[in-house]
Amino acid sequence: MENVPRYLFSMPLEIEADNVVNKIPRRFSEEFQLMAANLGDSIQEFLIAVAIGRPTVLSSRSLVRAVAKVDPRRVAVCSPYLDSGIMRALASERIAYIKDANNVFLPFLGLAASPTLEGRAAKQMSPHTQRIVLNLIAGRWDGLTAGELAKAASVSRSTITNCLAEIEAILPSSLSTEWKRRVLRNPGMSKDRILEVFEPYLISPVKERKLLKGKDSLEALQHAGALLSGESALPYYSDLAHDASVLRVAVYRKKLTQIKEKAGSRWVETEWFEVPDIIVEEWAYDLDGFNAASKASTGFCSIDALGLYAEMRDEGKNDVRFADAVAQLREAACQQ
Repeated sequence: MENVPRYLFSMPLEIEADNVVNKIPRRFSEEFQLMAANLGDSIQEFLIAVAIGRPTVLSSRSLVRAVAKVDPRRVAVCSPYLDSGIMRALASERIAYIKDANNVFLPFLGLAASPTLEGRAAKQMSPHTQRIVLNLIAGRWDGLTAGELAKAASVSRSTITNCLAEIEAILPSSLSTEWKRRVLRNPGMSKDRILEVFEPYLISPVKERKLLKGKDSLEALQHAGALLSGESALPYYSDLAHDASVLRVAVYRKKLTQIKEKAGSRWVETEWFEVPDIIVEEWAYDLDGFNAASKASTGFCSIDALGLYAEMRDEGKNDVRFADAVAQLREAACQQ
């Protein structure tokens, strides 16, 4: 059909006539043409409701509910006349839609695509935004309102407004308005797919590194909740061998002054020519996820796989062994 894309996500979209229209009220056949559909090699068949005119949220919602009473297949509303407002409203109600090959929301297949909003270019994320996105992907902050995000991240509402604008420029379908509240929500995408969308805009979370001599400061670092990071944490997610000669830990940069005060004279930084025993990474945002697998052997929990991947994804590209470890880390991040 003319208004149905032939390909979505580089996969062929195959459609054929279906008799489900005979099982629902006749009025729907005046507004939509229902077709059975398959995308690529997916075994999950769904229905495409091609709008005859300009669809509304109300008509789309009514159709989806009517079909659900007589058929288990999911329905995707298809029309080139879907504007941004309608698409956001449909996404907020988890109603699938297809406007064109670049505007697709199929949550039951874990697929979604949206172009950059007009007049707003996607860019590298700020530290607060990256923290929010990582927590969204991990599922910790999925479905939080703007007010709840401000509380969870311990930042102002104005900061959250800016963060959500950055996120919206990258993945508009992740933001919706529900009962006059802005809500951040995974639009039904797999962890691998949503990470793929945000990955080009990730920044290094490490602002600076402190190189320490001796291990007398370990107690102060443990007390502050420092987490194993970098090459010290990577072996817990991959086949990379452990290097016990240097311990790498991460702390939120705003906690560093307190840690140094608690350590006192035990905090000794190396000279430029000395090899450090501890590398303390100052992170630009607070650390939320952790993995306790390293606790027994090192005394520290590790950063979770997703948070560690944000740090390590560009490391060791010229070292096949290291690059393979980072690939394993990404796989672990998408499985957790």
